Amino acid sequence: GEFEGDLRDLAHGMSNVQFLGRKQPSELAQLYRDAIALLVPAMVYETFGFITLEALGQRTPVIARELGAVAEVVRDTGGGITYQTEDELLEAMHLLQSDRSLRDRLASTGYDSYVSRYSESQHIESYLDALMTAAAAQRPANWQLGRG
Repeated sequence: GEFEGDLRDLAHGMSNVQFLGRKQPSELAQLYRDAIALLVPAMVYETFGFITLEALGQRTPVIARELGAVAEVVRDTGGGITYQTEDELLEAMHLLQSDRSLRDRLASTGYDSYVSRYSESQHIESYLDALMTAAAAQRPANWQLGRG
């Protein structure tokens, strides 16, 4: 985006920072799986943050700023840590980097919640249930299968 130049300047000489450019969804999945966590340092209210679900779907915990829907998803799924201050951010990053059992627990909890609430199969099931409910509400009281 528009801050790329500034970010590249800030990262100059940092061997642990890489700029990868645009990635295909299949490439993103592997990047999420290899990550310690996904960091979402929102500066403004996010409406949802699909990247949060992408990470949870790959068993990757999320560290999100306590601002808007991304933080709500992190809290509701139990799949990560939210923060308000820079010190809290640094603490969350250190915790997930140094405590593998915590990272694994958050990853597992977040994944399970992702599957039960947000996965494609869950949405299809909910959608079909809604269609059946709507269809049942439209049937006359004396309607029978095969007699329409």
